[in-house]
Amino acid sequence: MKSTSECRNMLSYSWGYLFYEDPPLSVDRAVEAINDSRFGKNIILVGDVVSVNFFRRGWGDIFVVDSKTRRNISIRQEDAYGTILKCKNPAGTISRECFEVFKTAFKLLEDKKTPIFVQVDGEEDLLSLVALYLCPAGASWIIYGHFKGFICAIPCTPYFKSVAKRLIEGCFEKR
Repeated sequence: MKSTSECRNMLSYSWGYLFYEDPPLSVDRAVEAINDSRFGKNIILVGDVVSVNFFRRGWGDIFVVDSKTRRNISIRQEDAYGTILKCKNPAGTISRECFEVFKTAFKLLEDKKTPIFVQVDGEEDLLSLVALYLCPAGASWIIYGHFKGFICAIPCTPYFKSVAKRLIEGCFEKR
């Protein structure tokens, strides 16, 4: 599915809880908010920089990375212990392959034995919508880095899942 030009502005909107501090303070504040919440404790990270910053602090269950960032920060393959899943996702799209990989990742998360790394060949930016759409309600948080430098933490609630569903259904053309 390819994003429509009408929706690109809408897709860049920040939602959820926003943390403006630099890491590691932003990571600590986000984890504190998660621990104090009733929305679950699983942490799904989308983006290389946010994944590295949480990984270094020992937090995170699913890490979605494409090994490309403006800051040249990524989790090295040798540091990524746990389950590694791979998918292709061209820029500005949500591929069926990545959609299926997320289904597998959430199924593996139920066992929660080791971290899960989703290595994206292409671009992972829009995959936070897929993560939010598929995450188990009341059990997880989706966290991604915003291009303006802060992090967004979205609890996986029925409301936010419905927003993700509406955006996926309304902002993408099936190919």
